[in-house]
Amino acid sequence: MKKYVKKNKMKYYVYRIIAGDKIYVGSTKDFENRWATHKHTSQRNTDKMYDIPLYKYMRLIGVDKCECEIIKELYASTKTEAEIEEQSELDKIPEELCLNARKAHLTREESLENARLASIERYSTKRDEYLQKQKEYYTNNKETINEKRRNDPKIKAKRRTDEHHEKQKGYSADFRKRLKESNPEEYKRRQEASNNQRREKRANEKKAQGKTT
Repeated sequence: MKKYVKKNKMKYYVYRIIAGDKIYVGSTKDFENRWATHKHTSQRNTDKMYDIPLYKYMRLIGVDKCECEIIKELYASTKTEAEIEEQSELDKIPEELCLNARKAHLTREESLENARLASIERYSTKRDEYLQKQKEYYTNNKETINEKRRNDPKIKAKRRTDEHHEKQKGYSADFRKRLKESNPEEYKRRQEASNNQRREKRANEKKAQGKTT
């Protein structure tokens, strides 16, 4: 009886290459062609993949002594589905026996973490170059950048807030000066009340710190 295959799904093979005591796991839609490509690439010293661990080990023990066999066949809608199956087989192999240079499939969290680490590495190795480019860009576009900053709504709002606070400080200082001259007793009473509030606040903060420790 012919096996029913869901429409739009493709047949994949998860395979392993046995090179002595080492193992490589891969996935492909054309098993015979993939194995032939592996053997050819392992001997082609102009290929960019020539020095990956698998091909180095194949040359070390002899390509003719390596074997390739199918582990499982599956039907998948995407290559990612096949890679997930490939990764499940990879996870069964001890790290010291595995010839795969990288994982077949990364979770979203692993992908994000790899991207974060790669970004940090790129920045750390090219930090001076980045800073120099930023400096040159600012020098060459100084007027445009400053104009954008002046017209930025957020910067405008912050500027207005800062100006308001400065005015309030001025008003407060002027009021205290006039009060001190016109009513010294009231000025002294307010100063003492303010000092008492500050002392009480500091005492409460010390109590809170003592409780936490």
